[in-house]
Order: sequence, then structure tokens, then C-alpha cells
Amino acid sequence: MGYKEKIQKYKDGTLSEDERRDLEQEMEKIREISDYIYGLELSESADFSGEREKSTEESLKNIRRSVSRRFLKAGVATGAIVIAIVMFLIFGLSPLMNRIYYDPSEAAGEASTVLDVPMHVFTELHCVDQNYSYALAKPEGFGSYSIKCGFSSGLQSSEESLFLNKGKFDEDSFYDTFKLNHITDDFEVTETYIENGKEVTEKRDDRFYVKELARLPESAYVKCAVNFKKALSLEELRDIMDRNQVYGTRAIAALGERKISANHLGFIPGSSGNVLEKDAYDSKQYPYLCNTDAETPKEWALHFQNMLEYLLDSDDFMGAIPDGELQKEQYKEALAYIKKNGVKVYSLVTFASPENLRNMRKDSRVANISIMDVKVSEYSR
Repeated sequence: MGYKEKIQKYKDGTLSEDERRDLEQEMEKIREISDYIYGLELSESADFSGEREKSTEESLKNIRRSVSRRFLKAGVATGAIVIAIVMFLIFGLSPLMNRIYYDPSEAAGEASTVLDVPMHVFTELHCVDQNYSYALAKPEGFGSYSIKCGFSSGLQSSEESLFLNKGKFDEDSFYDTFKLNHITDDFEVTETYIENGKEVTEKRDDRFYVKELARLPESAYVKCAVNFKKALSLEELRDIMDRNQVYGTRAIAALGERKISANHLGFIPGSSGNVLEKDAYDSKQYPYLCNTDAETPKEWALHFQNMLEYLLDSDDFMGAIPDGELQKEQYKEALAYIKKNGVKVYSLVTFASPENLRNMRKDSRVANISIMDVKVSEYSR
């Protein structure tokens, strides 16, 4: 009888007592063997699970290390790129832009910069109440500069701030720096007041200033604008200055119908005392640009002509100022006019004592005067 048949009879209860006892003993053996084998499998499974967990942890650690290394490499690369860009901007692009654009700190001669001569000439031509002294340019990077400009007006000194960015002067700082004085044709004294809710401007002649001159002590030192009845030749100007012992700081040129003299181009009628370094400009091409030795009316005229010619050739400086091209057109017209008609003047800014100015006012060639400034004495400047 087979083992399967015995089990069936065991279930049915038809086995003999001896057969049943033998079968139960066999089944007990099988259970013991099964329990033993099951225990071995559990132990092996636990060992395998532990190894698998260790393997998983090692894999995660390796992944983390790999990711960290990649992030570190990416961070280092990004940082290097940023540093390289910053270094290029500071040490590469900024100096490059400084070289590309007008650099006012560039040397021109031993003691001058490229800004000194054109600033001197421009100020003399346009600013009746200013004389150029110096300009100190500080590079701000990327073609930008801050410039401290010194001026004197005969009675006082001042320092102005000028800004240059990519070859162009800041318009507001330019007009704040250069006092482009517009001398009126007749120097009429005006007084503005409110009457019946309306603004009224009353015009008076220069008798007010004449009376003020009479009240000043003779030690006073007066800056005065003098207007002539008609344009005077430079010989006539020299005569009226010598007769009345007055020192002219600016003569305003008469240029036809004054359409081209909106900015009142002028020059110093005499030696200015301001020396221009010869190496800072072409002294052969502009021999009278520096007027320290200009004593005769002919030399005054040549000095005025040389100033116009010099600025016409100063492309960098004229390109930097507001409306530079328009200004150059005015210079061309003025130059053509004086070459054809000679240099004449219709106004003069002068320093003198009250007595000498009163005498000058009596000259038949003088139309009127206007006091611009007064000091107690010449030594109080």
C-alpha cells in the first residue's frame, strides 16, 4: 500500500493501530525536518536582507557623493565665470572704454591735459565773467569722469563740478559750470514788481549806476560792463582804454547783425597773464592762441581768430559739449565775418576805479554802463 493511500485511510480512520502509529511517527519526523529547514531559510533571508540594506545605503551614499561633486563642480565653474566677468568689466572693459571715449585726464605736454587748452579757449570766448584756471579729472570707470574745474572772475575764485560720460558732458553740469553770460545790447537797468496783480518790468537808463559810482570811495575796485554807441575798431578800443586807464577783461565782438553772436563771442583785449604750455597745442599753427604777449590791436585780432580756428579743429572737445556741432557752425560764420570785415567790438567788461569809470562814461563813444561787482579796494580781491 502506497504512502498516499495510507494517508487517505488515516484520514478515514480505517488504518490498523500499528499502521496508524507508524504513519504518525513518520509525520513527526517530517515536521521536525520541515521546522529545521524553515529555520535555515529564515536565517539566510535575514542575512540577505541585511546585505541588501547595506548595499542600498552604500548606493545612496555614492549617489549623494556624485551629486555633491557635480554641484560643487558646477558652483566652482559658475563662480569662476562670474569672477572672470567681473574682472573683465573692471580691468578689461572699463580701461577699453576709457581709451575709446574722450579721456580728459590724458596728458598733453608735461604739465597739461587734453582738456586744459580747449577749456581755456572756450571760457575766454564765451564766459565774460570767468577765466579758466584748472581742471582735475577723476576716472569713474567705463568712459565716465568727474571733473573739478577752477575759475577766477578777477574779484573772486570758484570751483565747479563737471561730468563727462562716454565722450559727452552732462548738459546740466556743463551749463552750471560755464556761465555763458548774455550781455544785453543796451545794458538797460530793469526793475520788476507786481502792480494790480500783474508783473510789471520798468526800464531805466544807466544814471542809477553813474550815481552809485559817485557814492563809492576812490579806493574801490569796480567790475563794469560798458556798451558802445556803435561798434569800435580795436584801435579805437585801445584808445578809449588808455585814455581812461581801464583794464579790459573781455571785449565782445561785433559780428554783423549779431545773429551769430547769440553767445556773445569775446576775447581778452591785451595780455591775459595765463600761460598756455606750448607743447599742449600746435603753437606753429596757432601762434597767437596764447595772448600773454598780445600788446597791439593787430595781435588781439589774431588772437581772437586763432581761438576760433583752434576750437574748430578740436573735434573731441567740441563733440563733448552740448550742441557742439551748432557751435562750430557759429565759429565758422564768425571766422568768415572777421576775415572779411575785421574785428570790431560793441561791449567791454573792465576793471577800474570809480573815478576812471565816471570819466569813461563821459566819452562820446560810450552808450551806457552797468556795474557788475565792487570790492572795497584792489587789494581785497
